Amino acid sequence: MRPCFAQADQAAKMMLVAAVFSIPMPTAWASIFIPAGLLCWLAAGEYGERWRLIRGHPGAMAALLLFSLYGLGTLYSVASFEDALAGWMKYSKLLLIPVVVSLLSNETWRNRAKEAFFWAMLVVLAVCYLRWLGLLPHEDTTKGYYAFKGRIADSIFMAYFTYLALQRSLSDPPQRWLWRIVALLAAVCVLFLINGRTGQLLLPGLMLLLVWTHRNVRLDVAAGVAIILVMVGIFQLADDHLPQARIFQIAQEIQTHQPQGAESQWTSSGLRLEFYRNTLALIREHPWLGWGTGSFPAVYAKYAQQLGFALTQLGQPHNEYLLTIQQLGLAGLAVLLLMGWRHWQAARGLTLIDGNSLRALILTIGIGGLLNSLLFDSGEGRFYCLLAGVYLSGWRPESVPNSAER
Repeated sequence: MRPCFAQADQAAKMMLVAAVFSIPMPTAWASIFIPAGLLCWLAAGEYGERWRLIRGHPGAMAALLLFSLYGLGTLYSVASFEDALAGWMKYSKLLLIPVVVSLLSNETWRNRAKEAFFWAMLVVLAVCYLRWLGLLPHEDTTKGYYAFKGRIADSIFMAYFTYLALQRSLSDPPQRWLWRIVALLAAVCVLFLINGRTGQLLLPGLMLLLVWTHRNVRLDVAAGVAIILVMVGIFQLADDHLPQARIFQIAQEIQTHQPQGAESQWTSSGLRLEFYRNTLALIREHPWLGWGTGSFPAVYAKYAQQLGFALTQLGQPHNEYLLTIQQLGLAGLAVLLLMGWRHWQAARGLTLIDGNSLRALILTIGIGGLLNSLLFDSGEGRFYCLLAGVYLSGWRPESVPNSAER
């Protein structure tokens, strides 16, 4: 590689590490590092070699297929061309997966990218507790002590970070108790400080995955999880100022929601059920290929107005699967699930830790997608695509399945 190309390649890797660090940080950070990294990636040349890596990687090609399908959906969309194109660009973050796969063939830089996210989450964890303690300003405590992104995104990131911290306690015996304490603080943060329901639903699923994937140290893992659960209970009982975990408020919210009433009569859980029912009604009209890319806001508004609902302006239904079917039909859902399955299969060809981390990431986005349109959302979508690309970059066709699959 020529010196100028080598410098561009090095700069692209540096920008990628910075972009991964920026995942839980203010959105403006990623808006700087990701375009800068893509420009450096283009300037580095070696297009033939990069395409060879992408073409030979089933996880990268699955992401390209889904992105291409959204492009095809613009051709028959009932939305205007501008809205259809804007809807397609919402999924341009899928291209980060093949870009990262083609860029991080070097293990040193791959490890730096993984560490960047872990240490960024330590910063987020510290900010959440500092806000709770009143040492950092926080304007609206009724929506949780989140750091930078908001209650939903931060709870998702923190639930995944809890998994990573517990996994690190197993792979780093000298610092085992340090990482268990960090995991405990992260779990408390998910349940009570950030208090986002998506993260609260994710946490037990990720803990079960941890026990399942670490069968050789199952008792040790179970002990760590038990300690976290006991300490969380003690933490809650010892502090009356902590709010009740919002996951226990779902049934009440559904019962009190008034979809045709004033905004004060709406509830978060009730609105979600309303979105799901209306979206399913739209899907029944075009089940196979959907209404086309970018069509959801317009067709939902028309349908909600016909039913007399007070809330008619909606950009997405807070469910990635329903949004995919509404736009691309069951064909789109099949490709979405294919991508997830390809990524899950690729975990077999990674190291034990990376494979388990990728599975936890897929589970995070898979469960979270039931309550939010995570690939559609910018922050959560970048979270998945960047980290999936980092882990998948360690896969090679000749890789030996890791011990979790033996």
